[in-house]
Amino acid sequence: IAGDRRYLAKTTIERMTRFAQAMRYVPGQKTLVLFSTGLAASLITPQADAVVDGSARVSRSDPGDTGADLRTAYEILCKELATSNVAVHPMNTEDMNAASETRTGAAMLRFMADATGGRYYGNIFNYKENVARFQTMTAAYYVLGYPVTDAWDGKFQKIRVTVQRPGCIVRTPEGYFASKAFSDFDALEKKIHLVDLALSDHPLSQQPVRFDMAVLPGSDKAGAGLVLVARVPARELREKVVGKVEAVSLVFDAGDNIVAEERSEEEMGGIGAEFAYFAAALPTPEGRIRCRIVVRDLETGTAAVAGETWIQPPAGKTGLALTPPLLLKPDRGPALLKIHPQKLGGDRSAADSYSSLLGFDARQYAPDFGRTLAAESEILAVVPCLAESAAGAKLKIGALLKDKLTFADIPVGLTVLSESPVFGGKRFLVRLKLPSVEPDEYALRLIVENPETGDSAEIVRDYLIENTDRVGPGCVR
Repeated sequence: IAGDRRYLAKTTIERMTRFAQAMRYVPGQKTLVLFSTGLAASLITPQADAVVDGSARVSRSDPGDTGADLRTAYEILCKELATSNVAVHPMNTEDMNAASETRTGAAMLRFMADATGGRYYGNIFNYKENVARFQTMTAAYYVLGYPVTDAWDGKFQKIRVTVQRPGCIVRTPEGYFASKAFSDFDALEKKIHLVDLALSDHPLSQQPVRFDMAVLPGSDKAGAGLVLVARVPARELREKVVGKVEAVSLVFDAGDNIVAEERSEEEMGGIGAEFAYFAAALPTPEGRIRCRIVVRDLETGTAAVAGETWIQPPAGKTGLALTPPLLLKPDRGPALLKIHPQKLGGDRSAADSYSSLLGFDARQYAPDFGRTLAAESEILAVVPCLAESAAGAKLKIGALLKDKLTFADIPVGLTVLSESPVFGGKRFLVRLKLPSVEPDEYALRLIVENPETGDSAEIVRDYLIENTDRVGPGCVR
């Protein structure tokens, strides 16, 4: 039984420590009301220990001190909570007729409250009074700022706050952990760091480089539903990273749970181009999802991040749906990061895998994420069309430019170069011939229809069209 109690105590401490570490990435002051009997002090502190000034006094380690490991872990837990600005207010739910407080969970609850700047509340039967005291205490507080020099050694730095006014009691965290190098993070800390980079507009660790990406319906033979394609700023990253990087593709569901993840490694130093192109094939969950690509230095944690949202059309829908087009630009032999996962079979090169995933010749073209086009130019584009009826139907696709001043629709020449099945529909590779128009902003309308059923759909994207002598990316003379 004693062994079971130690195991439960150890597990509780480990899980709460992970919770505390994750809370670092939630900005601001946090308050945690903890209803608990606490961990029995008899498991953690030697019999000779007592409660001194509301805290459990820590004894020197000796061969008979069987709780030394739990005590150290518990102290780290409290320090992690303090570092994360989590003030813990324990409300003891233990029977007040239990043994001396120094041997029950009350001592450890007091220790946690004092270490994090919270307050301990005993006797749960006085909950009305306790809640009133808690509301009064948390209704207002001071935020003190002070300069610190970060040694990046991961050591705990103690702080002490005092006031000169007689009769005042100061409750404040007892200190904080200094930052530590990314290479010293454990696996879970690196995962928390990764999710913060992927989902936060202002990540705690840094302001990452932002880059462009798109989400397309997949077509690989392993049944992947989505393809993430991106243009990674290789030159900019080379100036910031020191060695090997990992490229991590992530899909989050509506609850921000990771439902798909792929990872590969690459030496950025071996890529001499300004940009490198990347693709990843992933399964598709239903509903609204968020897709992210994180390129992160394995030594320093320096990162670049791209993100897009994807909404899967409802299952069984009989109509048509177009997804945003992926424009292409001429680029012979573009630099490619490793394509993952390699599910296409054989010993295909990166360019072959890339071409198969995205539906164009990766040796001749590369994705273009710009929004500037040239009048009287030709543009190649990948245009996915979804819905069950799209797969076997003979669909017609056309294009128009809408003048935003006159609202007139201007015909755009469109030639279908190829079409191929994709997950939930088909994918067109088209060539667009832009007309001669005045430089301005226009809406490009792509329209698909099924002549047999009368179903139709369109997608609209805004572009700035300039003179022909100022050809933008993605245009072919």
